[in-house]
Amino acid sequence: MNQSGPIHHGADDEQAFRIAYLMAGYIKGTLTKSEHQELDDWVSASMANQRLFEELTDEANLQQGMEWMASLQTEKTYSALKQQGAFARRPQKNKRPQLWLAAASVVVLVVVLFWVQGKQGQTKTPGMDEANLVNQVLQPGGNRATLTLADGKTIDLAQAKKGNIREGAETLWSKTADGEIEYAKNTSVKTAEMHSLTTPAGGQYQVALADGTKVWLNASSSLRYPTFFTGATREVELQGEAYFEVSKDSSRPFLVRAGNATVRVLGTSFNVNAYTLNRKVSVALAEGSVQLNGAAPIKPGQQASVDALGHIQVLAADLPTIMAWKEGLFVFKNATIQQVMEEAARWYDAKLVYVHNNTEHFNATLPRSMPIDKLLQMLEGTGRVHFRIQGRTVTVIE
Repeated sequence: MNQSGPIHHGADDEQAFRIAYLMAGYIKGTLTKSEHQELDDWVSASMANQRLFEELTDEANLQQGMEWMASLQTEKTYSALKQQGAFARRPQKNKRPQLWLAAASVVVLVVVLFWVQGKQGQTKTPGMDEANLVNQVLQPGGNRATLTLADGKTIDLAQAKKGNIREGAETLWSKTADGEIEYAKNTSVKTAEMHSLTTPAGGQYQVALADGTKVWLNASSSLRYPTFFTGATREVELQGEAYFEVSKDSSRPFLVRAGNATVRVLGTSFNVNAYTLNRKVSVALAEGSVQLNGAAPIKPGQQASVDALGHIQVLAADLPTIMAWKEGLFVFKNATIQQVMEEAARWYDAKLVYVHNNTEHFNATLPRSMPIDKLLQMLEGTGRVHFRIQGRTVTVIE
């Protein structure tokens, strides 16, 4: 299987992702009649399409790839994209299969059958030291976080046992599952305390607040909140990135304070990105309505951002890409190598060094469960960038 070739970007990527989905469905036997006909039409459009289809559906390649492919949640990713209208059918007056064939082949290889032949340890890639990769591969992140209590005591939640934490006879919060804690909704305790949930680089965690609001915390992030809410508002403070599903309470607005931004909601689902490297705070709305710094409310499918000077900009939001981290995926669309590597560095707890200014852009969908060497090998397969790993440092060579 050829694992190299340029990753193109542009409108034709939509077809590439669509073909990736159809091939995955063909292999797993889940295509509808109309989807099967759509795939047949694409295969018969050119000899290049036919060769690619035959290579990726060859029975000799499938046994090892089926289990890994199923873990990618391909259909779930496609459904999310479809809801945003990414695959709306439109007339195709000029078919250009050669223009986007390379993009389709790379996306299919990455999304559907990446390393399907089990050649992880057999393929050498420029800039990679094999012994170094074997001994010092940076593993993906997981459910890791520290809970800091009002008295400064810290609890490593990865090591904490499941069960209730009590004050006297009262249950204040519980570790309900790996990667999740939940605060009591009803308590006779008079005074609320402030807690902080902090994820390291390579960590993620979920918390259910006392009002029923659920928060998913991305890597290198921190959420400060009361053990239960009092007063006319429900307020939390965020550093980093989190996805919120806010419990509705029309009498007490929910406020998220992040940097120089305040997000005001009543009950809704949204993503807040307040990583300091971005130099702005962005809010992407999935459901409901939110206000950023008192400006006009944004609508579902929109993203509002505020920069260091307080300027607010509202744009259409690519929700599947923005929220891919919550679904256990990396989704890169026309992303620079700097954007790709900054997201990877947070998840793998890696340090980055850039030797040259690489201006290439990349498109791929990958599971966040793979070790970093697989991600870097995929990027190197484009022939447009190379890496060196030394300990926890990843050097972008060109």
